[in-house]
Amino acid sequence: MRQLVLAIALAGLCGTAFAYENFGPYVGLGAGRTQASASLDTGTNLFSIDTDDTAWRVLAGYRFSPYFAFEATYSDYGEFADDAAGERLTVGLRGVTPWLVATLPLGGFELLARFGYFINTHEFELRTPTDRIRVSSSRDSISWGAGFAAMLGRHINLRLEYERVNPDELDDADALWLTAAWRFR
Repeated sequence: MRQLVLAIALAGLCGTAFAYENFGPYVGLGAGRTQASASLDTGTNLFSIDTDDTAWRVLAGYRFSPYFAFEATYSDYGEFADDAAGERLTVGLRGVTPWLVATLPLGGFELLARFGYFINTHEFELRTPTDRIRVSSSRDSISWGAGFAAMLGRHINLRLEYERVNPDELDDADALWLTAAWRFR
């Protein structure tokens, strides 16, 4: 982790100020680590989920100024599971989030904060010794995040971000993302 932060810092020092003047559309990909916890009662067992998983996302956005952008992401936060009395409950979390993104350029770096509306789908799978039950539900919730970014040249924006989502079915869920975005202008 220390090496990643150092690499982003050095890249930011090498970045150019004009890179923050390239407003317009951008696209990107991200990978991350998610963590979720929940206590779920199926009627026969109480499951206590507190695990982490690998996550991925794709995004598209439009930067209106050095300080403001609109972004939409599709994120797959992974699956979280627990075992109890011979049964296994797995919860998958994924969804789309429209974001308002505020940025503060600081030389070759920028600080960012985001606020979004997470339109999510939970997929529940309960495996018993004799059966497999699958159920999905869709809910909406508020999400927020913060992080910092560095420009690598004129078009590549590398970000390290923390994100908090508040789905109803889980007590909490958050992610740490490393995202690379290509700015077209």
